[in-house]
Amino acid sequence: MRIYIFFLFLIFSLSGVAQSHFSGLGGAHFNGLGRAGLTIGGISAMYNNQAGLSELEDWSADVSYERRYNLEDLSGIQLSAAKKFGFGTLGVVFSQFGSEVYNEQLYGLAYGRKLSKKVSAGGKLSVLAFNGQQIGSLYTATFSVGAIVKIDRQFSVASHIFSPVSITLSEYNEIAGRFRIGLTYSPSDKVNLYAEVDKMLSRKQWEYKLGLDYQVIEKLVLMAGYNPNADFFGFGFRYRLVNTLDVRGATSFHQVLGLTPALSISYGE
Repeated sequence: MRIYIFFLFLIFSLSGVAQSHFSGLGGAHFNGLGRAGLTIGGISAMYNNQAGLSELEDWSADVSYERRYNLEDLSGIQLSAAKKFGFGTLGVVFSQFGSEVYNEQLYGLAYGRKLSKKVSAGGKLSVLAFNGQQIGSLYTATFSVGAIVKIDRQFSVASHIFSPVSITLSEYNEIAGRFRIGLTYSPSDKVNLYAEVDKMLSRKQWEYKLGLDYQVIEKLVLMAGYNPNADFFGFGFRYRLVNTLDVRGATSFHQVLGLTPALSISYGE
């Protein structure tokens, strides 16, 4: 059964329905927004755009989990922590996705800082590992860079590049370069609208993402997102238990592959 799931995952990856898990880190942070959110700051930025780490006031840690298409063998967990210093914010992240038959791991060192009141920049150095009964163990290293510009109180734009040059490790393992541009519009302090364009070098198709979050009450934020190219919807929430503890829950729904539940718990200042 596990061998079947392994090859099923490879088939979907090659056909463009799924992506390497390195393209979809972050658990509930982004599943609820249709995987949009390039301009989001704090510990969430560890997974999507490291320039946003500059928004941390002191330190933070996060644990995120997702069960892709509700299959145990396609589950992933991410652990991250970041601390602000005088020269910027440093962070570390570990991620694992898959099972004993096939799994992918990421070890990352991230950095973000403000270049001015309106401009932030950051990046991440990553070591990627692929482990499988059919392929053995394969390793490579890559990097990503990103920037966020706050145009005014309502508009922010961001860009991010992951692995600028695609890396081929084997017939079934390729680290595809990925370019993203995002725009966030905040008509009020309680509402954020997200729009992004996402392009992987290994595919001709461009991917478009739309997201929305709304602060219902002081401690509760609701999220929704739509990704027409990947054909899935996302829904979620963020609830602040105490001043330094956030719980996020989300589910994305693919019309063919089904549900992907996700959970994220972050703590810090």
